[in-house]
Amino acid sequence: MMLMKDYEIKYLKKKLLEEQQKVESMLDESKKNNFGVDDSIGNSIEELSKYDNHPADLGTETFEQEKYVSLRNHQLEYLSDIRDALQRMERGSYGICLYCGKEIGFERLDAYPTAKLCIDCQKKEDEEQIDTNWA
Repeated sequence: MMLMKDYEIKYLKKKLLEEQQKVESMLDESKKNNFGVDDSIGNSIEELSKYDNHPADLGTETFEQEKYVSLRNHQLEYLSDIRDALQRMERGSYGICLYCGKEIGFERLDAYPTAKLCIDCQKKEDEEQIDTNWA
């Protein structure tokens, strides 16, 4: 097993920290803007009555709110993955596959710095996920 070099770890740590800062900034910005998520649908479309609106207007607003919540949840999950990767770096277990214990590889980590699995184990997990979705 070939372990990553110090400069590769430093590079990946810098990349993760920059990504963490970017995601935190996006989350802060979306929190400030709120995008009407805390408002009722009627309030967010700024109408006196919901009854004079076309149902598609309400549907569009509902879709936009659901999209915002989904994107925010994705960002929160990604931020958690980034923090987890940084903790694994501190513990010395970063770049080691959680399933088989083999090195993940710099190329994969450069492309996907929060990777927890080597490419072979990731493929197996993806195949299992597909199989359970079809069942």
